[in-house]
Amino acid sequence: MKELRVALFTGNYNHIRDGVSLTLNRLVEYLERQNIPVMVFGP
Repeated sequence: MKELRVALFTGNYNHIRDGVSLTLNRLVEYLERQNIPVMVFGP
């Protein structure tokens, strides 16, 4: 079985403290705790 890898795309990751960036931070932290590689793409 192939390894799961996740790519997330956003327009304001960690630039603006809003619900989207907070949720993405939580999601990335969770995935990393599960040993799932995550890449976040943003400006």
